[in-house]
Amino acid sequence: MPLAEAIAAFGEDAVRYCGASNSRVRATRARRLGWAPKRTSLLHEIEQGSYREDFARPSDPTR
Repeated sequence: MPLAEAIAAFGEDAVRYCGASNSRVRATRARRLGWAPKRTSLLHEIEQGSYREDFARPSDPTR
């Protein structure tokens, strides 16, 4: 979609701030450039982090 058409359809702010949200990064390529993870994995965060408290089932005894 051309930029002008996207701005007309979604507004300038939406296009400016969300237009590149589908960019992809592969960890193997990022690591070759010197990137290294600094936090826990997403799965660990979901199971043990704030998501656990926010989205625990009411019957979950750990809630």
